[in-house]
Amino acid sequence: MVRTALFLLLLNTSGCCDFGFKSCFMFYPGTGNMWCSNQNIANLTDVLSKIPDNTTKLNMSKNKINVIPPGSWSHLSGLKYLDMSQNKLAYLKGGAFRGLGVLKLLNLTRNNISHINSSSFDGLSMLQSLLLNRNKLGTISPVIFNSLPAIQHVDLSNNILQSLSCGDSGGSSTLQRLDLFSNSIRMINLSCFPALQHITLSFNPNWSLTCLPPTPG
Repeated sequence: MVRTALFLLLLNTSGCCDFGFKSCFMFYPGTGNMWCSNQNIANLTDVLSKIPDNTTKLNMSKNKINVIPPGSWSHLSGLKYLDMSQNKLAYLKGGAFRGLGVLKLLNLTRNNISHINSSSFDGLSMLQSLLLNRNKLGTISPVIFNSLPAIQHVDLSNNILQSLSCGDSGGSSTLQRLDLFSNSIRMINLSCFPALQHITLSFNPNWSLTCLPPTPG
């Protein structure tokens, strides 16, 4: 415990770079890893305006952010990893993450998200992992998967989803892992995800679960 405390103290004093505002610091200058976790941040825009342009990893977890204004990330086009878990987000606006064209991982775990606009993830052409577990999602638009051409892993566990289908818009040809643990799932159309290798369905009402197999080629 003492060694851990000393290590964190050294990071905060000699291994980090303070950019002149209370909420964030960088682990080892030049690495692009910004840490803004657990800083009581409510206004995302004010903080992002002070984040260095060369940031590649940004941790904004455990704050009080309840909205992501479109255009917030305009100067952070090199961001690859974004953690916004444990905030107060309830609704994701259209274009909420536009500008993050090289983002690979987006963590939105443990918010209060109940609705996602069909264009919320537009522009995330390189996103591989999307974590939406422990939110309040009752439905999710199939169009969302179309806007994520590189997606491999989606975690929707611990929500209140009842079904997952692709409708007329198609699903995802790249998704390999889908976590749906602890929802209210009754129906999944597996033909929406032809590349799927792993699916987690524990703690769903599987007594009425219907899985439609992929349509023969």
